[in-house]
Amino acid sequence: MPTSNLNIRKLRRSPARNAMFNTRWKTNWLARVLTPQGPLACIIEDISAGGAKLRIGNVPLQPSEVSLVIVDVAAIAGRIAWYRGGRIGLALVDDQPQVMELVIKAAKANHWQAEGLPGRKMVRNNGSSDPILPSVLDHKE
Repeated sequence: MPTSNLNIRKLRRSPARNAMFNTRWKTNWLARVLTPQGPLACIIEDISAGGAKLRIGNVPLQPSEVSLVIVDVAAIAGRIAWYRGGRIGLALVDDQPQVMELVIKAAKANHWQAEGLPGRKMVRNNGSSDPILPSVLDHKE
């Protein structure tokens, strides 16, 4: 079938923007994860539009629905995907604007530089990004 007869439309999103949201950006942010077993303090070690890696210590958790709570950010819905060595993988629910804002913040903190030009590379700083929200454990819902 000729492609001219297909109803195909090019995406208008820049490749660099998609790359930014699909990249796991290093972070060092304090947060809480609200689990069925109760709230746990955690450190967000990396984040992307689809998930995050959280350091929670030696508290084994089973896959379940949870909320990630960061001060001054709406609660983020997710599901525990895995647990290994004091860390959990959190699969984030789609279409949460606050997640996109956090990914942009993490990308900027990691010195992301891309302008959507072909052949342009993302530049990341492998050091930890700025710690944010030190009063997260004092936050009340």
